[in-house]
Amino acid sequence: MPFIGPHPPYFIDRIAIRSELVVGLSLLGLGLAGVVAPYFLGLNLTALHGLLLSLAGVLAIWGATSHHFKRAFAVNTSLGYFFAALAITGPYLKGVTSYLVLTSMDHIIHFLIATAFLTLSLTWKRYQY
Repeated sequence: MPFIGPHPPYFIDRIAIRSELVVGLSLLGLGLAGVVAPYFLGLNLTALHGLLLSLAGVLAIWGATSHHFKRAFAVNTSLGYFFAALAITGPYLKGVTSYLVLTSMDHIIHFLIATAFLTLSLTWKRYQY
């Protein structure tokens, strides 16, 4: 018998979970692609950059598969703010470190990732009772 009435407290929008999984798997794939092709999509994917993107992808997948919506919300929000800060301050960090060299395409991708994570975290249907 289908559940009729208000959603149980653990309900999280399944479309948002699938979207977060897609973003997480994309980040993980992008980080791993940096090992094979360092200039993939015009990005400058050094080993550190690929590692950070892979770590963000693993965190996004962990947040999407978590059964606690507060944890998923916190992961999405913190990753969104991290990538937004990186997109904003990235052009000013040129030449600061030789381990993480960012190009203009990197800033665009970081902005798109930040937009995806913040949109996911702020548009979820969350129910608390």
